[in-house]
Amino acid sequence: MISTSKRLAQNTLFMYVRMFVLLLISLYTSRILLQQLGVEDFGVYNLVGSIIALLSSIRGMFASSTQRFLNYEMGKGHLENLQVIFNISVAINLFLSIVFVVFVEAIGYWFFTYKLNIDPSRYYAAVCVFQLSVVNSVVMIMTTPFDAVIIANERMGFYACISILEGILKLAVVFLLVWWAGDKLIMYSVLLLCVSFIIRAINAVYCRRHFPESHYKMCWDERIFKNMSSFAGWNFLGNLGFSLSNEGVNMVLNIFGGPIVNAARGIAYQVRSALNLFLSNANKAIDPYSTKIYAHDDKTLFFKTMFFTSKALFSVYMCMAVPLFFNTDSVLGIWLGIIPAYSVIFIKLILIMGLMKSFFSPINLLFFSANKVKHYQMINIVMSLMIVLFSWIVLKMGFPYYSVFVVGIVVNMMSLSIYIQLAKRECNLNSFDYFIHVVLRTLCALIVGGGVSFIISSILTYSLNVIFFLRITLMVISSMIAAYLIIFNESEKLIITAIFKGFIERFCKGV
Repeated sequence: MISTSKRLAQNTLFMYVRMFVLLLISLYTSRILLQQLGVEDFGVYNLVGSIIALLSSIRGMFASSTQRFLNYEMGKGHLENLQVIFNISVAINLFLSIVFVVFVEAIGYWFFTYKLNIDPSRYYAAVCVFQLSVVNSVVMIMTTPFDAVIIANERMGFYACISILEGILKLAVVFLLVWWAGDKLIMYSVLLLCVSFIIRAINAVYCRRHFPESHYKMCWDERIFKNMSSFAGWNFLGNLGFSLSNEGVNMVLNIFGGPIVNAARGIAYQVRSALNLFLSNANKAIDPYSTKIYAHDDKTLFFKTMFFTSKALFSVYMCMAVPLFFNTDSVLGIWLGIIPAYSVIFIKLILIMGLMKSFFSPINLLFFSANKVKHYQMINIVMSLMIVLFSWIVLKMGFPYYSVFVVGIVVNMMSLSIYIQLAKRECNLNSFDYFIHVVLRTLCALIVGGGVSFIISSILTYSLNVIFFLRITLMVISSMIAAYLIIFNESEKLIITAIFKGFIERFCKGV
């Protein structure tokens, strides 16, 4: 496992360079966009236009489905099947995009007709944003086979560059709004659609030039089609449940609180997306390697990798979430200038939820690698719909708006325990070892890191910027030390050291 650390370090380094650049662009874009649109239009966009951000994550999930089959066949040495997999993936994604449009248009008609809570003067703009978002989503879904080919071949350098280009183009779109005298909300959605077309074209050209499997031609394999369609179908339903959970809660908040609450929720999810960049980038570097291991039937090494990945993702998230939790007000003030009501408490609860969800990615990879997604996605659908239902109930009973995030935390705790037991039954995961060596260790580290950070926040009450940055620095360092000493065992510490040396080597070579 250590022998592969240099290659993993190189791929992870590319992804983290991508992450840092995108993080800066995303945070600055949010600040300018809030200033240009205003709080109410920003809330409208996050209500009816957030499907774009949502489909960004679903796009990645679809890509991971195709990537799973590509990497599995690579691991088995069946390179002749790669083009078949790509072509079938294109057909399946086309079908799923049609299903998605029909479903979303039906839900959109119901919501716009009966439930939308915005100023009537902004109704036309909201409808335009929604329709443009649907088209944007289809473009993004049809880009996923090319994303999958790039990631499966571990071309993380190009993937990082194209992602950075996408972020820069989106930032340019926001600056163009400054000179636009018309409806800024509609123009923003139009320009985002143009960016998606540009990225789709670049990905397609690159893949066709470098990967023969991405050349479309009529080829068919009934066995592969059945496996991929079953896998993609269940994965789509699970992702649809995820979509309903996110957008359903947003709609519920709009019904009871209006666009101002949607704006606060949008800011909270911007923070969540920024932190999730750290996790998703590590996953993209590790997933192809893990799937190939599973295809080689080396289950012992796979589960060691899974345990290590679970610990590493939680540790990275904790080192970001704990300092942000104790400094939310100040960070928002520096970041946005304008702080929408409710955003502080929303962000704090989102951070807690994110700590739990950091466990989900490695478990998700286990089900994907083993091709055991049916029951996993059925549970995902049910739990996602429970979040929407209970969110509506608690707000109907008069509980405060932040209670929907409390509902999300409780349901996700239930989901994690169910997923672990399902993985034990269907994928031979040793649930007792996972709880003792992963869950219990990480919780202990969180208690220690959070406790030290609380003491730091009590002692260093800042009135100067230097004290604020000192607080943040000390909290990050204390969280890192707690994670390293408590979460990882001795062999895993050797891996961390090897990966760190790989980073240093790449950096010294000027990569």
